[in-house]
Amino acid sequence: MPRQGPGLKRAAARLAARVAIDCALAGGACLLSPYLLWRFATVKRWRVGFGARLGLALPPPETAGGLWIHTVSAGELLTAEPLIKRLAVEKPDLPLALSVTTAAAHTLASERLASIPRFFWPLDFSPVVDRVLARVRPRLIVLVELELWPNFLLGAARRGVPCLVINGRITAGSERRFGRVRPLARRLFNLVDRYGVQNEEYAARLERLGVPRDKLAVLGNLKFDVPRREDTPVAPVRAQLGLPPGRLVIVAGCTHPGEEELLLRALPQLPGAGLVLAPRHLERVPEVLALVRKSGRTPCTLGAGDAGDVLVVDRFGKLDSLYRAADLVVMGGTFVPHGGHNLLEPARWGAPIVFGPSIDNFRDIAVGLLDRGGAVMVPAPEEAPAALAALCASPERRAALGAGAHAVWSEGRGAIDRYLRLIDDMLRKETACNG
Repeated sequence: MPRQGPGLKRAAARLAARVAIDCALAGGACLLSPYLLWRFATVKRWRVGFGARLGLALPPPETAGGLWIHTVSAGELLTAEPLIKRLAVEKPDLPLALSVTTAAAHTLASERLASIPRFFWPLDFSPVVDRVLARVRPRLIVLVELELWPNFLLGAARRGVPCLVINGRITAGSERRFGRVRPLARRLFNLVDRYGVQNEEYAARLERLGVPRDKLAVLGNLKFDVPRREDTPVAPVRAQLGLPPGRLVIVAGCTHPGEEELLLRALPQLPGAGLVLAPRHLERVPEVLALVRKSGRTPCTLGAGDAGDVLVVDRFGKLDSLYRAADLVVMGGTFVPHGGHNLLEPARWGAPIVFGPSIDNFRDIAVGLLDRGGAVMVPAPEEAPAALAALCASPERRAALGAGAHAVWSEGRGAIDRYLRLIDDMLRKETACNG
């Protein structure tokens, strides 16, 4: 009997891995089926695009034969938007395909990148993945940040399609979790051909998990290159809150359960200030409206255009205009153990920023803001009311914080050109291999 060559052995190992992953996912889905069915029935965003995720509705034909870019949520989409637009202009003959995971990202993509064919990311079962890959037939797959699914990567490798991570990052917590299954993590991470990462700390974490150094390039953070929308209006926010000139607007962005109550309790210590609450997930808007009423305040919403004491954001894509209108920004996800959200969004408007101790998702940016005097970190939630009151009473302190925040954003720009060069390099190598 002839001996198997290394290529045949590798193919057999990948097939076995895909079968094992499919079995594990199917078993997990069966075990969790009551919870999954309940979420599917009660949460609308779980149902949006479900047929497409199963591969029943395939991506449009014009996605075929080019560059497949994947972003998970609206935040990653906004991060990648300038790069996608540059690619569309600079490579008009290269088909672009954009996939997303969340319904919010799909809605935002249809508004801001209407000319780019878009579709939902397939569920990570090998038949679904294979069906979508066969339709798109990409030359290169670009994954924003660190969205790695084993069956998808194995399917791409089987077809010889290179995969590139851009704006890559990995938190200390993720490194610890992957470290518990280090051999499996090493195999997963090495299914990616190249990594462009935000900073040296992230590169070191990936290297410790088994990614060879020659696969890693430190290229900066694309979030710094998201431009300001200078046409963003600010007057409607003040008008809706009934605030005359000189009264403060406090915007709490991407809040999670527990943080709205914290800010509503702090509001009596902030006389004359208007509060804007922007929950991270819009399905929580009714819950937040009820909290505002319970606190004795009158809520209003962007969608209704009514007036009130506390404005609750009930529409996607409005946070940028709210940050521009803000005299003070409180970053959500930092006063509960979530890890925080994008601190650069308010920084690019020169808004003074306050955040809590949970900053794992944006630790490098948080440290940079603190070093430049662009933000205040409140060590514990119970200290937030006093910290906000002190800042509301000091326009000089707010101005200094805002200047520091804007400087951090301005000085960090330029990563987009480096990532475009990396994509060019990967495309040239792919052409050379297939030429």
